[in-house]
Amino acid sequence: MGTAGRPRATWPWLALAVASTVEQCVVLYLPDPAPVTAGLDFPGLDKIVHLTIFAVPTWALLRVVQRRWIVPAAMLIQAVGSEFVQGALLSHRSGDVLDAVADTVGIASGLALAYRTRRRPG
Repeated sequence: MGTAGRPRATWPWLALAVASTVEQCVVLYLPDPAPVTAGLDFPGLDKIVHLTIFAVPTWALLRVVQRRWIVPAAMLIQAVGSEFVQGALLSHRSGDVLDAVADTVGIASGLALAYRTRRRPG
């Protein structure tokens, strides 16, 4: 048992948190997004990718971070900041408000999943 009755972070959760956060950064800041969706092309795919790359790390990080409020705060900063960086600093990318909305839905989904899958005492 971890501090304040929370289960201690396990290696699989920590590995998922790190891997999904690194993947999020690669997808968001890769100069050319084509390799991410290579071979797939259908309407809304970009929004599904955005939702997923925010939901999974949010969910995993909530399992390993002690100060849980930091996770959604950091993810929201990443969601808005990444769109600014894409629009202002990456020549092959563009910022999109709808991507930030999809990111926010992903964060909310990760929070909901963490709430539904949290360990209950007993």
